Amino acid sequence: MIKRFERVTPTNTGFFKRSWDVKLYPNVNYIYNPRGPGGLEKGIPLTQVSEYSRRGPKPFVFKTWERNKSDILNIFKKEFERRLK
Repeated sequence: MIKRFERVTPTNTGFFKRSWDVKLYPNVNYIYNPRGPGGLEKGIPLTQVSEYSRRGPKPFVFKTWERNKSDILNIFKKEFERRLK
């Protein structure tokens, strides 16, 4: 999923495009981008700016999630079936 977010992140955003990461929690993989306007984890995350700003880049996070929801659901189902066996 990170590769998909990197592909759709606007190209003129520099480090923002390369800052996607995953935090692993029990039963959860959290995909996030810690890049803010002042650097890593400084200020409002740029993902929020891109989704809700009137002047920023066009929203892409929600659209990417919607486009890939069925793939994510299939991965979840396969993992669930694997654990039940």
